[in-house]
Amino acid sequence: MRKANLACILTVGVLIFCGLFGGRAYAEGKAKKETPSIGYMNVEKVMKSHPELVKWSKEFEATKAASEKALAKSIKEKFGVSEGGEVPENIQKQFQEYYMQENNKFISKMKTKQDAKLASAEKDIRAAAAVVAKKKGMLMIVDKSVVIYGGVDVTNDVINEVKKKK
Repeated sequence: MRKANLACILTVGVLIFCGLFGGRAYAEGKAKKETPSIGYMNVEKVMKSHPELVKWSKEFEATKAASEKALAKSIKEKFGVSEGGEVPENIQKQFQEYYMQENNKFISKMKTKQDAKLASAEKDIRAAAAVVAKKKGMLMIVDKSVVIYGGVDVTNDVINEVKKKK
């Protein structure tokens, strides 16, 4: 009987000890684990707010408008068709070929410029994300689209870092 009481007292003592000190150790461990080590960002939002791409978007729209105006003038001179006018059947094929050819020239010209702007912006964003990750003690920053649960949103931090550089 005495052995059973001693075992019961020891068990209660161990439980009390674990409750007092084990809970604290658990809480400290949990606090350390909750330190964010992975960040995520909305890459599309960061790209759209990159100063170089904002400027490029405006430049593209202005160039597109000027190109459309020049194409309309060229079509009027070459085919005698004004904007919104009917294209005579006998020249429809020539008209379509010409229109597609001019459109493809414009797209090709703009794509080369756009690719260069995007590559530059991507480089800036990667560098900004690295700075943010280092400041916040993160192992990595990923695109928001791959996050199912957890992580810390650093989208605005990356945007601000990109804007500092420009």
